[in-house]
Amino acid sequence: MPSLKVPGCDKTFSECPEAREFVLANHKTMSLRDMTVATQVAYHNIAQFMYKRGLMADRYTVKRRTIELALRMSPTELAYLAGVIDGEGTITITMKDHYARPAVTISNTSYLLRDWLRLRGFQPHMSLNSLGRWYWRISWCGMSLDKFLPLVRPYLVIKARHADLVLEFILLRRAQSKGEPPTARMLEIVSTFKWLNQRMLTCEERESRDARSISSLNITSTRSVI
Repeated sequence: MPSLKVPGCDKTFSECPEAREFVLANHKTMSLRDMTVATQVAYHNIAQFMYKRGLMADRYTVKRRTIELALRMSPTELAYLAGVIDGEGTITITMKDHYARPAVTISNTSYLLRDWLRLRGFQPHMSLNSLGRWYWRISWCGMSLDKFLPLVRPYLVIKARHADLVLEFILLRRAQSKGEPPTARMLEIVSTFKWLNQRMLTCEERESRDARSISSLNITSTRSVI
């Protein structure tokens, strides 16, 4: 059962009975975390609710669909999407209790960009930030990123190294048996993302990070060309 502690979200469905209808209406387009934030019901309670009703299968179908939609995009569209990811997106791997979750996420307030994605079949979903302002969000996540990232990798600049590390991590994970703990290299990759995505850096640290990322443009990972 997936679990995540979301600050301020620890209620039960008994305390928020209207949350059941919200989950049923939005589980295909919203992430578990965003439904947790929207309802303030604990993440594990929402996950359990969905498992008992067989709703997780719908989510997996949606995940596959986002990959299929990306596969249909033209090179020009993929180049534009890569630019959006470079400027407005996040590529990372989070890990808890040896459970790893690679993810590519775009968060934005532009309705024009949201509609551009919708015209191509994607379903960005709306959420509220900590200031109570609406924004939309779209994600590609899980080990299926080894099908998505090679599509945009040739056009990435700022986050080229991020993509290479995710692809390397997935390659290592697929070589393991189910339940096997992460290797030292996999843990190193996860730790590297904390530095790559760190915003509070000195000018020297930022220049060093960016120089490494740009130099990776000349290094094509084996996985990204498969």
